[in-house]
Amino acid sequence: MIILKARPDKSDLEKILMASFEKFYMEGPRLASRRDSVKYLCDGIFKRYGGTNIIEVRDDNGIFNGMAIFHHLLWDARYLRRNIVKIDAVITSNRVVNRTAVYKELFRAIFHICNEQMTDIIFFRCAADNDELNRFISKLKPGLISAIANLYYPLKPENKIAGVNIRSEPFFIRELKISQHSTVEKMMTSGYENRLLNEAMFGRNNVKNLYRAWMRNNINGRVESIRVAMFRNKVAGFIASGLIKAGKNLYGFVDMIVVGKQYRRRGVGTALMVDAIKYFRNKEAKSVLLNTEIERSSALKLYLKIGFNILRFEYTYHLKPREYRDI
Repeated sequence: MIILKARPDKSDLEKILMASFEKFYMEGPRLASRRDSVKYLCDGIFKRYGGTNIIEVRDDNGIFNGMAIFHHLLWDARYLRRNIVKIDAVITSNRVVNRTAVYKELFRAIFHICNEQMTDIIFFRCAADNDELNRFISKLKPGLISAIANLYYPLKPENKIAGVNIRSEPFFIRELKISQHSTVEKMMTSGYENRLLNEAMFGRNNVKNLYRAWMRNNINGRVESIRVAMFRNKVAGFIASGLIKAGKNLYGFVDMIVVGKQYRRRGVGTALMVDAIKYFRNKEAKSVLLNTEIERSSALKLYLKIGFNILRFEYTYHLKPREYRDI
């Protein structure tokens, strides 16, 4: 039995998520409790509720079996010129015996709604340790798949920044100035890369325009801090970072870090990251979080050298609903 939910009560949704089988972002004994992870997810869902769809699957007796939560990426669609949906969560009850059957019902409903709404593509990020869910999605033969590492840096008072060798180049780090806005926008479009560039339907120019708009949003207050590394009065790189609250705990997150191509392998990225860690420690954050695609091996090596730990890996799937009319 499929139910398209109206606006749920937030506390009810938190209880459902708490009792679910699947793992969530940030969740882990070394980082955030399940309760904090659930609260973070719910806060995001209710912040943008106007565009959120919630589907439930119940058995013939009305007992809850599973839920899918997804929303339209209206801002991204403006630049990528496609109708895009992001799945926020796919969950099942711990009591479910045939979990694959519940996943099938949920995704069948998602694809039906997305096809009615002329959706071009669906993004879904799933923790690698959600084994059954990943096995189900792999059988759908999705298009582009990216592997992402979730990393964290614990901000204990006694925790020193290890493995760092900041070279004695004549650069220094300071807050971004208004006069440098266009410079960091240009650096973002020329020096930043992620999986979207590999999705043929978007087009590289559209993706670059999205990067530029993303940077402008950060400049306009989406993040708390943008710091630049200066080399002989020129911007060599920048880091954009902010704070998120999960339950009663505060976490720092690195939204983006970009180093100009001519300044790479000179310690700029290391210095920017160390500066960010000090910033978050002063803000009394519990940990610093960041994500990086596995293909960016040099970035991953840098973060691990600084002292970041891998919490878990995730897969990001690109699904085109028109290909799944008959699952």
